[in-house]
Amino acid sequence: MKSPLSLNPLSLSSRARWALAFALLAAIGLSTPSLTAQTTTATAAATSGTAIATDSASKSADTATVAGLYYNWLATVAAAHGDPTSVLKLYAPDAILVATYSPVLLHNEEGELNGYFIKFTSLPGLNATTQDLQTRVYGDWALNTGLYTFSYKTPDGYTVAVPARFTFVYHKVDGQWLIVDHHSSLVPPSL
Repeated sequence: MKSPLSLNPLSLSSRARWALAFALLAAIGLSTPSLTAQTTTATAAATSGTAIATDSASKSADTATVAGLYYNWLATVAAAHGDPTSVLKLYAPDAILVATYSPVLLHNEEGELNGYFIKFTSLPGLNATTQDLQTRVYGDWALNTGLYTFSYKTPDGYTVAVPARFTFVYHKVDGQWLIVDHHSSLVPPSL
């Protein structure tokens, strides 16, 4: 049984592809074109409008960058294959994970994320698709919240799909965004 779930960018929604494209551009150092300078005869209102537009362009670039952090996390987890070294680099030293398959809080300081991700990334054919992603940036803090579905293969070749919801909280320290809090839980039945 072949799974339709994939981290292939072509399988992403148009909105997600644009977010990923902007995030990739930001990651390689390309920036949004700046607004043209106002002439000396510009009115105070025009100058104020330029500041708002510049702030908006900057916020849009930050939002795309933070959305890209989420897609990078998905790709890193899918590529880990039981070695969570690259996954753990995405987390702050004091990060906490409320994991989909753990009944307790997992603390990075105590090595608990390592043990969890060894098991999680060892699932055969681990993959994910995103159903919804909402990104918000507040200066040096940011969040990605949404819905994703993980899939993996059982030993007898069946595909298991696990719909879940997530929230990633990031803090930007010395120019690097790190996950400080990550919550992932099964999607409950509707009321």
